[in-house]
Amino acid sequence: MKNKTIEPSIPNEILKALEQNGFTLLIKGDAGTGKTTLSLEILKFAKSKIYISSRISPTMIKKQFPWLENEDIIFIDATQTFFQEDSITTQIERAIKFREMPGFLQKLYEIVKNKDSSTIVVIDSWDAIYNSILEESLESKRIETVLTEMVRFLKFNLILITESNQTSLDYISDGVVELKSEIICNRSKRVIKIKKMRGIEITQPEYLFSLHQSRFKHFQRMMEFIPLKKLNNKPPLIKNTKNKLLSYSESLNNFFNYGLKRGTISLLEISEDVGFDYIWVLIPIMINQLQQNHGITLIPDEGLDFKVIYNVLSRYISQDILEKYLTFFDFSPTYTEPNEFIKLIRILDYKKDIEHIYNDIKEDMIKKITERQNLSQDQIYGGTAFFGSNRFENRFGIENIKKYLIVIGEFIKLFKTSRMVYISYFNQKIREIISPMVSTHFKIEKICNVMVIYGERPFANMHVIIINFDKGYPEINLYPIV
Repeated sequence: MKNKTIEPSIPNEILKALEQNGFTLLIKGDAGTGKTTLSLEILKFAKSKIYISSRISPTMIKKQFPWLENEDIIFIDATQTFFQEDSITTQIERAIKFREMPGFLQKLYEIVKNKDSSTIVVIDSWDAIYNSILEESLESKRIETVLTEMVRFLKFNLILITESNQTSLDYISDGVVELKSEIICNRSKRVIKIKKMRGIEITQPEYLFSLHQSRFKHFQRMMEFIPLKKLNNKPPLIKNTKNKLLSYSESLNNFFNYGLKRGTISLLEISEDVGFDYIWVLIPIMINQLQQNHGITLIPDEGLDFKVIYNVLSRYISQDILEKYLTFFDFSPTYTEPNEFIKLIRILDYKKDIEHIYNDIKEDMIKKITERQNLSQDQIYGGTAFFGSNRFENRFGIENIKKYLIVIGEFIKLFKTSRMVYISYFNQKIREIISPMVSTHFKIEKICNVMVIYGERPFANMHVIIINFDKGYPEINLYPIV
């Protein structure tokens, strides 16, 4: 199954702003933050496209951005020193080279005056032209004002790219966006900040974005509800291999090194702001395993309603399969409905000590193994246990559960037919105990209202978790931040 093609995109606030015509957009950011990529992506939405480059030749631009091959862009090369033609474009190039700002503005006027009102002109970069022509003075600021007024008069849209932190253009431009890039633990993090957008409501001032494959892709906040009515089409089945346990999401399988090995323990560490949205990473694993009659044992996090998970699983898995292969553990809750869901609950008695409780869980996992002893050795698989560790840490304290975590870990490794996934939050003490025991360690957090996942063991770069329900099931795709 191939991953869904994820199209590049830019924030809606920018698109709406450039529908006005006569709009000046200032794109700011340090070198390498993606300013050129963003400006080229914006040009795709224009009927008439002009790109003035003072830093890189059109040949190099097309080589760096091969997707521009079919784009009808007029490139004005301000990097050349010799000109053989006397067209308007070469005149503007000459005006730049001979440091004639009035001449530059005149030639820019001539090239756009007869263009469509939806024309977008990109100047990359304004710094190079500005600094080579004029010193900081009242005259230079007047030139910038004349430039923006010309944009409004001719009703074309202008994009200025700059690496300067503070310029007079911040005040006279209609829109200002700033691109930020930083390296955190050898991983890239990129954020676009919408600092100003005249006439446009800014619904989200910061977006996470990626420059994967030299395209600009921004990410919007996640959906805050589960569209159960859309869950009407069964997801594909991806069969387990001899040693690996897979989900139906090829993207997740690739990220987890094409599945997680049997007989291993994994740690999924969650930041506090993620809440319970991380379940969308687990649900494709649960569904794919239940479709192959492999057991799922689930001890959800404190506060997570079991029925949220059940309502999704029951759309795709028959009730008899759920009753046989799915087990929820909980402490004496007051469940009233639905009856089918209540049958899946195994109540843990508060009055019993922690040893009896762990024995109950272990017996359930052994039962799932022994029920499949009639299968061949390669097919024997006891199931996957998802352990919401804060449920036990809050009730019994870290010292009381420490040794039993080790016992269950040894049990998993000994049988080599089951897999344990510990779910822990960043601030939990239990994380320090679990971490040395695990084969794989992944982290999920939110950046700019977007859920991201990355690997600590083995190392994996940051990926955005994209959830889509258009196919009738939760389709999960991971998009790398580069």
